[in-house]
Amino acid sequence: MDLLGKKQLSCRFLEGGLNIQQDFLTHCCVIHEGAVSEGGDASGGTMRGMPMIGKFEGDVFPADMILAARKKLKEDIQAGKDTPCGGCHFLKEKVWSENKYLVTDMTINDWTECNLRCVYCYNQLPEFDEHKRKRATHDLRRLMEDMIAKNYLSPNSTIHWGGGEVTIYKSFEPVAGRLLQLGTYQIVNTNAINYSRVIEESIRRGKMEVQVSVDAGTRETYLKVKGKDKFEQVWEHISRYALAGEITIKYIVTEQNTSITDAVKF
Repeated sequence: MDLLGKKQLSCRFLEGGLNIQQDFLTHCCVIHEGAVSEGGDASGGTMRGMPMIGKFEGDVFPADMILAARKKLKEDIQAGKDTPCGGCHFLKEKVWSENKYLVTDMTINDWTECNLRCVYCYNQLPEFDEHKRKRATHDLRRLMEDMIAKNYLSPNSTIHWGGGEVTIYKSFEPVAGRLLQLGTYQIVNTNAINYSRVIEESIRRGKMEVQVSVDAGTRETYLKVKGKDKFEQVWEHISRYALAGEITIKYIVTEQNTSITDAVKF
């Protein structure tokens, strides 16, 4: 089915998205309430999303596999078949122009390590232990270099870093630096325990959106919520980043950090 130049249901992820997991690829990492219940709405549906491309290993970018999976999924959507995309709010019916690049929106989700133990984090759930033990079946640095060398990644793309904590991921500094050199826009969540020159330089150039979740107004509460006594160190690094440009400081409210003292000091 040739859909080019024709009105069709699609989204930015089906046109140029990629989500890299530890040993598989998906078109996106969007989870949504898309299943329609017997009553005719999505209220009784189950969680859907993360449309699969396939299992993956190795350091050669699998362009053919991605293109074939996109084509099949888009055809199934137009044919009204049941897909993981059913009911997703990102789907829009219009004439979609052809992308010059294979990837324009990428999420990197192939590691889970962290240097904190936040009380609210899903990483602390026992059922997540098996996922944490998994290791990537590829070398991200080599994969990105192959992708860039073959002109698959748009210089104007948006890169979302998942996690884990980015600053302890060995591939982060070299890959983020290479992506900065290419000109992409990166979105990063960091706890700011470690300082990153790549993060500071990316902020300075206006090429990175950075968010730090401090979740406390005092050193004592920080230790209680985050699991380590790093409150002063975090604010020191936040200050250095803020001198380079705009960053976002976040406060996740839990039972442990709702005192007036913490709110005022924050």
